[in-house]
Amino acid sequence: MLSWPLIRNICLALLLLPLAHFAWVVGSEHARRQAPGPEVWQAEVDAYTREAQTLSLPADPVLVAGGRQVKLWAGLDRLLAPRPVLMRGLGDATVDDLIYHYSDLIGYYRPESLILLVGNSEFQQRDDKEPTELLQAVQQFAAIDREHRPSGQLYLIGPVKTPFYPEDHRRIAQANTLLAAWAAGEPGVTYLDPAPVLEDAEGKPDGSYFRPGGQYLNRQGYLRLGVLLRAALEARETPHTPAESYVNSTGSSANAQ
Repeated sequence: MLSWPLIRNICLALLLLPLAHFAWVVGSEHARRQAPGPEVWQAEVDAYTREAQTLSLPADPVLVAGGRQVKLWAGLDRLLAPRPVLMRGLGDATVDDLIYHYSDLIGYYRPESLILLVGNSEFQQRDDKEPTELLQAVQQFAAIDREHRPSGQLYLIGPVKTPFYPEDHRRIAQANTLLAAWAAGEPGVTYLDPAPVLEDAEGKPDGSYFRPGGQYLNRQGYLRLGVLLRAALEARETPHTPAESYVNSTGSSANAQ
């Protein structure tokens, strides 16, 4: 018969196992965030590849690439229907990481429309880009994309200000200004500014569109971003639509949701 102290220790160990597993997961994720090279996301890329090999892939899909913001974006396939949608997010990956994994993560699927969602990881400890450096990374991404998809359209969603990282707001605003100016002269690039649908009148992130803690968008925030994207896709699919119409209509459409 087991002694009471032994039973107590066994029960305590069983109770601590979930906590130990959680600590391991968090520690592993933190280590990947701080790792210097894009190879840290190889396991996630391989998982997408294995998934693709078991499915019947759609022709000419809309593919959304980015980091954790993409992984958390649920319901976009319903919003963009009947267009087929593929979500390809890699942890807290940066644009440089996406360039490294472009062939397997993006090129393999031959998307008709490619959406690049620039994340806040560009400004964090691992990368800590200045606005001009982010612009250069996006330009390099676009150049590689043109090599693979010479007639495809790249939709660039600029980085989003969040309540969680107020120290990044200045660089995010500057980066979006640079990205908008550059994209205006690129026929194959459409820039989408998230500020009008996610910020208040003072240019600060509207907390009602973010999850508790303010680091990631909530369902309503993603809905507004999705409406912005859908309007841009529709504007290109209907050539006679004035270029500025989807920008002007998005606010009212998102408000109506």
